[in-house]
Amino acid sequence: MPSGTTEARLRLLGDPSGQQSAEYWNEWFDAVCYADAEVKDVKGDGERQSFEWYCDGHEISRVIERLKETLLERTDDEHIKKVIHPGSGNSFVPLILAEYFQPATSKHVVVDISDVALEKVQAFHVSEMESNDFHAELEYAVANILQPPLPYPSGSFDIWLDKGLLDALFSGKDPVQDSIQSKTMFGEANRILCDGGMALIISLGESHSLKLVLENWKEDKTWSRELEIFELVPTSGEMLPFAFVLRKSADDSCSSGGNGINSTREIVLHKL
Repeated sequence: MPSGTTEARLRLLGDPSGQQSAEYWNEWFDAVCYADAEVKDVKGDGERQSFEWYCDGHEISRVIERLKETLLERTDDEHIKKVIHPGSGNSFVPLILAEYFQPATSKHVVVDISDVALEKVQAFHVSEMESNDFHAELEYAVANILQPPLPYPSGSFDIWLDKGLLDALFSGKDPVQDSIQSKTMFGEANRILCDGGMALIISLGESHSLKLVLENWKEDKTWSRELEIFELVPTSGEMLPFAFVLRKSADDSCSSGGNGINSTREIVLHKL
C-alpha cells in the first residue's frame, strides 16, 4: 500500500481519469513511482522504476504472437519493426517488446506528455540493454497526443500501442468533447501507421471508452472492417483489461459502409 505521504499527494491530485495536462502527469508520476519504495521494477528487486497500467509487456507480446501473420504486412527480418508507444509513461513495455522481436531489429518510439516519466525510464532502458547485451532502437519524445501532428512522417509505423492512454485521457464526463478529441487521437494513429499496420488499444473497456473505440472504428473507412478484441490477464486486481485491435486497411473497399454497423463490419472476440 502507498505510504501516508503518497496517499495525501494523490488525494490532492484527484482522479487521473480525464487528466490531460503535463503538470498533472509530472506530479502523478513523481508521487506514484518515485516518492515511495513500494513500486517495484519488473525483476521485483524493490527499485522504484515503473508503473504498469493494466497488464505487462509479456501479456502484450502474447497478443502480437497471436496476430503474427496478419499484424505486420512486412514480416521479413530485413524490415525493422517500428512501434510507437503513445502515453507510455515509464512503462517497461517498449523494452520487453524489443526483446520479443529479436533477432529482428525493432525501433520503439516512446511518447509522453510527462518529461519526468521519460527521463527516468530512458536511463533504465539504456541500463537494461547494456546489462543484458541486446540492442533496440529506442527514441523518446515529449509530446501531447491531442495536439498533432507528431513529428513523424505518414505511414512510418507498424504498430501504435496505446496502453491505458485512451482511458486516462477520456473520463466520459463530457461525451461530446471526448468524441471530438478521440477523433484527433485515432486520426493521428491512422496517419502514422503504414498500410496493414495495427492500432492496439489496451483498455478496461468501460462504457465510455468502448463507445469511443467503436465510434472511431466505424466512422473512419480506412480502418479494416474487422475489429478484434482480446481478453487479457491483469497485472493486479479483478478488472480485466482488453486489447482492441484496429488494422489500417490498404484497400478502402475493405471498410465500406463506415457509418453504422452492417454486414461488412465484424467484431471478433478472443481469449489468449
